[in-house]
Amino acid sequence: MRFLIVLATFLTFTCSGWAQTNPPDTTTPLPSITQSTPTITVPAAPAPIPGVGGSISVGTIAADVLNWLMVAFGSTAGSIIVWILVRVLKKLGIDATDALRARLQEIVVNGLNLGAAKAEADLQNKMPIEIKSAVVETAVEYAQSHGADTLKALGLDPNSGKAVEAIKARIETAIADPAAPTPAVLEKAA
Repeated sequence: MRFLIVLATFLTFTCSGWAQTNPPDTTTPLPSITQSTPTITVPAAPAPIPGVGGSISVGTIAADVLNWLMVAFGSTAGSIIVWILVRVLKKLGIDATDALRARLQEIVVNGLNLGAAKAEADLQNKMPIEIKSAVVETAVEYAQSHGADTLKALGLDPNSGKAVEAIKARIETAIADPAAPTPAVLEKAA
């Protein structure tokens, strides 16, 4: 947010000087150089239009109008631009976070399925709680290794206790959700 305020202030003060021109520096006279140059004949300027005296410089008028507009409405325009940028960035940030959470949930479900496949083969005659613990442990390891970038983007260190707790919470949500494709071996353990 501070960055956007600084950017708006910078644009306000910088844009107000766009239309201004600096006069050339004439304090140091150029040395006179004598060189023989060929003579070039230039055609005569067109005759002035009758009834119009002098000339009008459109560039100077446009520069004056632009300068006046920037002074009069520069701060308002800068505020509106910052407001729009903040709204757009918030919207993009929310969309990105939702997509990352959905990706993490997919990784957790994949880890559960992998863990269940391993647990069924390794733990044939074990209690359902032991099977669930083994499946959850495998799913956490899978999510830490395959979802490291996603966890980092969500602001978590993949190996921290906070990340493990978040993964376990996602696992419990996936097991409890009837729409999530979790293995049948976990249904018995719940």
